[in-house]
Amino acid sequence: MNFQSKIIKGAEQDAWISVLLVGISIHLIIWLLYFLLKKSNNGDIMSLHQQIFGRWLGNILNIFFYGYMLLIVSTIIRSYLSVLVTWVFPNTPIWFLSLTMIFVISYLVVGGFRVITGICFWGMLIPSLLLLTVYFPLQYAYWTNLLPVFNHSLSDYLVSAKESIFMYSGPEFLLIYFPFIKNNQNSQKWAHISQMYTTILYLVVTIISFVYFSHGQLEHVTWPTLMMSKIIRFPFIERFEYIFIFLWLLVILPPCCMALWGVIRVLKESFKFKPRFSLWISIIIVHFMVINVKSKVDAEKSWDFYEHSHL
Repeated sequence: MNFQSKIIKGAEQDAWISVLLVGISIHLIIWLLYFLLKKSNNGDIMSLHQQIFGRWLGNILNIFFYGYMLLIVSTIIRSYLSVLVTWVFPNTPIWFLSLTMIFVISYLVVGGFRVITGICFWGMLIPSLLLLTVYFPLQYAYWTNLLPVFNHSLSDYLVSAKESIFMYSGPEFLLIYFPFIKNNQNSQKWAHISQMYTTILYLVVTIISFVYFSHGQLEHVTWPTLMMSKIIRFPFIERFEYIFIFLWLLVILPPCCMALWGVIRVLKESFKFKPRFSLWISIIIVHFMVINVKSKVDAEKSWDFYEHSHL
């Protein structure tokens, strides 16, 4: 919801070029992932680490990957809770919302990999319907906001590219669930198709945001995507942004479920931990990180911003 405010700090109105180039570069990473996984004995990163570096050093590297996926879950949950606290539940403590989110994610993870893939499917399909709402901000588009083009240095494009990397995270989960894909040796084209869809999606949202907001506005708007949804009005729905926020839950559930399922598998394959024990220890760490790590957007300041936006 807020990547536009980050990427514009470098290449400004040309940041959409960085978004496009990073999306294209991920195809190379996907190719490298498949190249590595086809060399692995069991088809996952855990066995590959042990195969190349030995059992002890391989397990140490697996612990780093375990921590990375915990960071992914914690970052996504904390970012979404910042929106919930600011827009919907200003008086609800973070720890309660965190426990609620973690309970939902854990319940889906316990259902197994098939349940998670089902959530991933609906988490892609239903939020994609929100693309129909781009019609409303396009009515107020100023296409001159994209001009001039190609007037920034290489370092500026690299700054915007660095800020846009996180939104493309996800292909690395192939290192965990690759053995569970039917005909996984022939699945690479689907990975590239999904990456192509993701790149087009972010490119469209980026361009629409740039032509709707000016450069100065994007520097001060906390959640540009959410603010664009505020202008949507229907006879039977006054506050469409609330629907937008809760539909966004379907967007964050798939990566959270996939990452949490991945950490369980890492502990199981590396240290022979039981899945239930791995789940409990992981969700405790995630909850601790969510409630103790301060988000970039402070809740009280965000609420003041929300109030002023209605004046």
